[in-house]
Amino acid sequence: RAERHLYLAMIKRRIADNLETDALTADELCRHFQISRATLYRLFEADGGLSHYVREQRLNLAFRQLISPSAEDTRLIDLAVGMRFSSDSTFIRAFRRKFGLTPGELRELADNWLRETGAVPTIDTVLHQLARRRTSQP
Repeated sequence: RAERHLYLAMIKRRIADNLETDALTADELCRHFQISRATLYRLFEADGGLSHYVREQRLNLAFRQLISPSAEDTRLIDLAVGMRFSSDSTFIRAFRRKFGLTPGELRELADNWLRETGAVPTIDTVLHQLARRRTSQP
């Protein structure tokens, strides 16, 4: 059991370090960690599967990048391609499903926060605002 957790932590670290690369195939991870494909998939069952986990981590990274002023000139298509989505529309749909708003809406929300407060919003601040918006809507 302890070995399983160690493998999972090491694999998740590798995934986090390579979200914007093509090095996240099941074959590459199996080869790197010298485990079978079945073992790899079993390790990620609780996370909804390997592909689901990687997609969620890429969406989380995109979220962080979108609220960063340094990425304000980054086009959504470039962000989508950088996160290894097949198209900007696929990226936007996945982003909306996960966060309840489009990447453009998030960027606008972060820009407004920066204008109003003079500070870059934290992820927690943005998520709190989104939760408040959802509970105030009919």
